Amino acid sequence: MDHHAKNPFKRYWIQCSILFTAYLAMIMYLLFFHRTTYSFILCILLLLPIKMLVNLFANKNFIGILTNELDAQKFYDTIHHKYMRPPLLYRLNAEWYMGNYEELMILAKAELRVTKRLPVKCVCLVYLARAYFELRDVENLDKIVQEFFKLQKENPQKQKLFSRYPVFYDYMAYLSKDFEQCLSLVEDRMKAVNTGRFGGNLLLFTQRSNCAIAYYELGDLQKAKEIFENIHQTAPKLRNFNHLSTKYLTAIENGDDTALSPVIYRVNTAEYEQKILFVKKKRKVFALIWWMCVVLLLGSFIVPEYTRHQEKTRQEQEYKADEVERFEKGSTPLCPHITEKTHRQV
Repeated sequence: MDHHAKNPFKRYWIQCSILFTAYLAMIMYLLFFHRTTYSFILCILLLLPIKMLVNLFANKNFIGILTNELDAQKFYDTIHHKYMRPPLLYRLNAEWYMGNYEELMILAKAELRVTKRLPVKCVCLVYLARAYFELRDVENLDKIVQEFFKLQKENPQKQKLFSRYPVFYDYMAYLSKDFEQCLSLVEDRMKAVNTGRFGGNLLLFTQRSNCAIAYYELGDLQKAKEIFENIHQTAPKLRNFNHLSTKYLTAIENGDDTALSPVIYRVNTAEYEQKILFVKKKRKVFALIWWMCVVLLLGSFIVPEYTRHQEKTRQEQEYKADEVERFEKGSTPLCPHITEKTHRQV
C-alpha cells in the first residue's frame, strides 16, 4: 500500500485512542469512587456518543480524502488497510469512485439479497442505479428503478427515507426519454447543493455529470462538452467521473455514439453472499456475548445493592419495633425523637 495512505488511518487511530483512554479513565473513576448501579448505567449510555464520535472521526479522515483531495485511489487504499473493517457505504464508494463497476455490482447485489434492513436496501439500489446509468445499461437500470418504487409503495410509512433519493425520478425521466424533465430536475437540485457542507462537492460532481448527460441527450453538445471538460480537469483522480467524461467527450469529438455503447456485466454474487452471511453470524455471536456480559455486570451491581437495601430496611423495621416495645414497657427510649414519632404513628 502506498505510504501516503497511512496518514489518515494513523490520525484516526490516534483520535480513537485518546477518546477510549478518556472513556476508560472515567469508567475507572466511577467504578472505584462511585460504585453504584447508576454509574454502571451511565457508562453503558456513554457508548452512544462514543460511537457517534468514532463515526465522525472516520468520516473526517476517510471520506475526507474524497471530499478534500478528490483522490479515489488513496481512499481505496486507505479503507483496505489490513487493520480496517470498512462499512458497506465505504466499500461502495471506493468501488464507485474507482470506476470498478463490476465489483460494485457484486457488493450491492449480494447485500441487497441478504439484508432485511430497508435503509441498506435503498443504499444498494442507489449505487446500482448509478452504475447502470453511467454504463448506459438501460434494461438493468429500469429494473432497479422499478424495484425502488415497489419498495416505496410497500412501505408508505417510510416516505421520509425514500425522499432522500430523488435521483430515481431523474432516472425515470431518463428512461422515458423525457430529457427536458430530467434536466429540469437535476438543475433544481444543483441549486440546492451546499458545497460548504461535508460531502457537498462530491454531490455536486454527481449532479453536474447527470446534467451534462441530459444536455448531450437533448443535442446541446457544446454545453455538455463544457461541463464534461470541467469535471475532467477538476477531478482527474475520481476515476468514475474521469472515465465518464472521457467517454462522452470522445463521442462528441467523433460525432458518433460508438464510445457510448452499453456495457453490460453479468455478475455472480453467490460466493460474496456466503461471506456476508458468515460475517453477520459472527456479529450476532459477538452481540450476544456483549449483552450477556452487560447483563451479568449489571446484575453484579444491582443484586448486592438490592440486598443491602433490603437488609437496611429490615434493620430499621426491627429497630422501630424495639423502640415501640420499650415505650410500651415504660422504658427510656434510646432515641426519644424517633420514639415520639413512632408513638404518634401507633
